[in-house]
Amino acid sequence: MSVRFATSLRSPIRSSRKALLLAVSTVVLSLSVLVGAATGLAQSTPAASPEAAAGCWASPPLMTAGYMQWDTAPQMVIDPAKTYTATIATNRGDIVIQLDAAAAPATVNNFVCLARAGYYDVTVFHRIIQGFMIQGGDPTGTGTGGPGYQFNDELPQGETPYRRGTIAMANSGPNTNGSQFFIVHQ
Repeated sequence: MSVRFATSLRSPIRSSRKALLLAVSTVVLSLSVLVGAATGLAQSTPAASPEAAAGCWASPPLMTAGYMQWDTAPQMVIDPAKTYTATIATNRGDIVIQLDAAAAPATVNNFVCLARAGYYDVTVFHRIIQGFMIQGGDPTGTGTGGPGYQFNDELPQGETPYRRGTIAMANSGPNTNGSQFFIVHQ
């Protein structure tokens, strides 16, 4: 399943892959969510569209200020036993992120459904903290937007939750997850 979205980070471009995560300007991203069995086999997914997200929500999204909004979090459509991978292709190289559906099924399901719907198309990484993380997933680009619903936290148990390379939901407090996510690069 291939879903594409464009985004930009608001900082100067540097040449190394590490610097890419630290500071990138006007980066066009492609997000591909690949669904594979535990054996590592992957299947391609359809292009992002409300039709590609069929089954995620009982009704189509409302358009609020030009952005998709739903009343409820998506219905469970992923298989927690499968492996999900997001590939963010930039003009400076790919960033591949493994989504742990077994540990965070609602979070991975939410991310996959939003990506399939094209929700992340033409979004920006609106928050960059050098030496720590980049944050995106807000269609308004302000850090205050979201999909119209919230869902409960699925925090890691017994480990440091946010080590380098972690992708996690950004929120405004307990159980307020929506569409925003961050990638740790410290």
